[in-house]
Amino acid sequence: MCELPLREACGTPRGTSRASRLYRRTRTNECAARRWREAGTLFELRALPRGSDAANNITSRVEGGARNGLYLPDSRPRPSRPVGKRQGVVEGRTKSRTKLTTMLRDSGSGDWRKALRALDGMRQLPGGLLDQESFCMAITACGRGKQWEQAVRLLREMPTAGLTPNLISYNAAIAACAKSGQWKEALVLLKETTAVGLSPNVISYNSAIGACSRGGQWKTALVLLNEMTTVGVIPNVVSYNSAIGACSRGGQWKTALMLLKEITTVGVIPNVISYNSAIGACSRGGQWETALALLNEMNTVGLTPNVVSYASAIGACSKGGQWETALSLLKEMTTVGLTPDVISYNLAIGACSKGGQWETALSLLKEMTTVGLTPDVISYNLAIGACSKGGQWETALSLLKEMTTVGLTPDVISYNLAIGACSKGGQWETALSLLKEMTTVGLTPDVISYNLAIGACSKGGQWETALSLLKEMTAVGVFPNVVSYNSAIGACSRGGQWETAVALLKEMTTVGLSPNAVSYKSAIGPCSRSGQWEKVLVLFNEMIAVGLTPDVISYSSAIGACSKGGQWEKALVLLEEMIAVGLTPNVIGYTAVIHACSKGGQWEKALALLKEITAVGLTPDVISYTATIDACSRGGQWQTALALLNEMTTVGLTPDTICYSSAIDACAKGEQWEEALALLKEMTTLGLTPNVISYSSAIDACAKGEQWKEALALLKEMVAVGLPPDVISYTSAIDACSRGGQWETALALLKEMAAVGLTPNVVSYALAIDACSKGGQWESTLSLLNEMTAVGLTPDVICYNLAIGACSTGGQWEIALALLNEMAAVGLTPNVISYTSAIDACSKGGQWESALSLLKEMTAVGLTPNVISYNAAINACSRGVQWETALVLLKEMTTVGLTPNVISYTSAIDACAKGDNWKEAVALLMEMTTVGLTPNVISYNAAIDACSKGGQWKMALALLKEMAVVGLTPDVISYTAAIDACSKGGQLETALSLLKEMTAVGVFPNVVSYNLAIDACSKGGRWRTALALLKEMAAVGLTPNVVSYNSAIHACAEGGQWKEGVVLLESMRRLGVVPDVITYHALIKMCAKYGD
Repeated sequence: MCELPLREACGTPRGTSRASRLYRRTRTNECAARRWREAGTLFELRALPRGSDAANNITSRVEGGARNGLYLPDSRPRPSRPVGKRQGVVEGRTKSRTKLTTMLRDSGSGDWRKALRALDGMRQLPGGLLDQESFCMAITACGRGKQWEQAVRLLREMPTAGLTPNLISYNAAIAACAKSGQWKEALVLLKETTAVGLSPNVISYNSAIGACSRGGQWKTALVLLNEMTTVGVIPNVVSYNSAIGACSRGGQWKTALMLLKEITTVGVIPNVISYNSAIGACSRGGQWETALALLNEMNTVGLTPNVVSYASAIGACSKGGQWETALSLLKEMTTVGLTPDVISYNLAIGACSKGGQWETALSLLKEMTTVGLTPDVISYNLAIGACSKGGQWETALSLLKEMTTVGLTPDVISYNLAIGACSKGGQWETALSLLKEMTTVGLTPDVISYNLAIGACSKGGQWETALSLLKEMTAVGVFPNVVSYNSAIGACSRGGQWETAVALLKEMTTVGLSPNAVSYKSAIGPCSRSGQWEKVLVLFNEMIAVGLTPDVISYSSAIGACSKGGQWEKALVLLEEMIAVGLTPNVIGYTAVIHACSKGGQWEKALALLKEITAVGLTPDVISYTATIDACSRGGQWQTALALLNEMTTVGLTPDTICYSSAIDACAKGEQWEEALALLKEMTTLGLTPNVISYSSAIDACAKGEQWKEALALLKEMVAVGLPPDVISYTSAIDACSRGGQWETALALLKEMAAVGLTPNVVSYALAIDACSKGGQWESTLSLLNEMTAVGLTPDVICYNLAIGACSTGGQWEIALALLNEMAAVGLTPNVISYTSAIDACSKGGQWESALSLLKEMTAVGLTPNVISYNAAINACSRGVQWETALVLLKEMTTVGLTPNVISYTSAIDACAKGDNWKEAVALLMEMTTVGLTPNVISYNAAIDACSKGGQWKMALALLKEMAVVGLTPDVISYTAAIDACSKGGQLETALSLLKEMTAVGVFPNVVSYNLAIDACSKGGRWRTALALLKEMAAVGLTPNVVSYNSAIHACAEGGQWKEGVVLLESMRRLGVVPDVITYHALIKMCAKYGD
């Protein structure tokens, strides 16, 4: 076609008219299109937040358009339009309106920006072509696009455009509010319809009920449903479905079921959605059985369950822990011709997760791909959660990595679940690695992420790392919550950091958090384990002060702390308080109180608590019985301990090794070594393996029973059965040797300890020193004392006391005093026993003055001498023949508040005897009965000896007879002293009579008895009787000594039988008795007088 000028092309009037119309139409369409584009841009810009990225992009686009010759409607120059006919303008306007109306209809899917542009374009058309239908379409588009504010704004703009909103407009706006969950705005619009003279219809109410459903206002939804009938609006199935949905979201499954039943009564036929909503309500309410019943009911009423129906039922089974039923429903879907979707599989995986079926969950995840479904992030998250619950942290990590390989981006929840899996698996380092990885992949860890990581560190014993994470949270803008602090406190609890745990608890209030019961329990735990009972009680009372109610665990922890701190009374008070506040103490609580009573020596209260456990309907466990047996053991009640051990089997409990060990220990404390060994053997017959404690307790029992051979046998048996004896085992064996007088064996055991790699402790050395002391090995005692310091042990007061005692026994009074002085030099404070042992050493060494000096020194250093101290001092005076001083000390005892005992009086009587003061001796003996003391055999012996020395043979015989009257059996010393008294008093016959009486009453005379009787014969001139007694000694198994022969020779000398005397000398030589000076002097004198 040739190009001609316009005028030439339109040369004819007809052509000119056609060209003019074409030009006008083109210009009109172009201008209209430009106006609605630019106006739409402004509308779009108005709808966005000022300064946002989207708004800035639009502004740039507009500014760019201006640079390219495009202008905003208000500023661009309007081109002149050729004057033409009106018909072309109208035709162009009609076509533009058609285009804009099409745009409005196309925006119905929710393209609210397109709707606003179309509406604004229509507003820019000449003649005001906007109508109610256009606004309604735009409001609907905004509603579907979740732009409820834009929808309400359009409703409010209608009057400004000269339009009156009708019911359709209001319904569209109410629906828009409903889709965004704005139930309050929806209710305002519903009320406004009546205010403007409109009558809300079913659609109005349905939208409002839907809004309440999404906003969680189930009660308001029911009110609206009831209101419909009152205003003459008949609810339809949608109305009921929305109300059921509201009840479902509000957890009101019973009300939802009631509405489902009500539908049929009002003539409305429930549909699939009705049942789906009801099944969903049952799912949320944990009513899986009812959900399944509804699913089955659908078929009976002629409805075909769809995918949503089955998915809701699977979800109900998941919440009810019925993973097998959930899988059955998933399989059933395919059999009824339904294809399970991703949600169905996700719910089934979730059911397996809750049921601990991680392997089945993984199987379902794989199955999804085989059936053509693509697992989403939720699918993987649920599978990771299943692995976490199943303790499969490695598989959880594998799934997390797999997500990226299949094109999915793990979210914060994915990582949180993986961190939780690592936490449960004790992989704190991997958990921290995942936490760091989150930031590298563009994710921001939230509070849960950090809480799980802190929990992982807590379980891994990394309390310092846990605290570091807690501090890091605030640094990165994540504010720790109560769970964060609880986890950190728990980490400190596991790490034994009770002070840090308490500090964190206090910090919570400073950062605006209110500690809960878990916070306090976590802080109380480490304090309890560390024996900080006072701090525990402070925290416990603080809980109550801030309005928290301590639970059974809190009380049990507090009781446990009191138990460890030896506060049995406070433990009992807490137990009683539990009952008073309506809590039922559990077995653990009762057992803790029993432990407290055991440590406090309250075995009777422990028994009462054990009985109380059964009285309140609880069943005592093995630990309860063990604690009670231990209480009886500490209280020396071995018989009760054995009774409890037997009772355990009658109540169906099997005593364990600890029970038997406690019972054996009870027998040890009760000095029942045979019972202890029987229990040890019984353990093996019952299939129990005695441990080191069992054997050590049995060895201790043998030690207390002075069965050193049995103790050593048990020590060897331990090695034979593969149990290495510990320090306590060896120490008990050394104690057994000490009690059995086996000091050499005790020393051998002490050396053996070092040979087997054990380090003897202070008690081990103390018992070895005691063994040497009892064996009279004072030198070995001192050697051991020096050895202790050489091996790094510090001898305590007991060690020094035993060493001083050994020196006392060995007659080393000077060394004893040196040790007493050494104690102060090494920082030890001598106690009453130290001084008493030193006084005794001086007593045995004949140092009565030093003994008295030590007695005075005791009071000077703040010590109060006891009865034993005074007794040792009186005995020293006795040995030093200081009877007057002895009597002064006896009287002094009463002035200082001490009550002299039998030993005190006996020592004083002995002092009087040595001082030839028989009257004082007899007076003291009589005084004993007046002060409530019963003289013993030694008391009488001392008094008889005093009478003997004082020449009071009659008094001596009277005392001898008195002994039988008061229930005492005279011993060899009694008779010997009386014979001596008779001998000195010239009562030969009486002396011989007493000698015979001794054998008659079962008392066997000793060499001294015969010697005194022979001496009496010597004095009485009865040489034949003297010789007869000498021969009788050999007949009764006694070996005459030099005194015996001297007395007999003296008797022969008095009788002028010098030859018999010589024969006795030859007999002495033959029998190995060495004659002394007295022997030869008597023989020489006798021969000179009567013989050769």
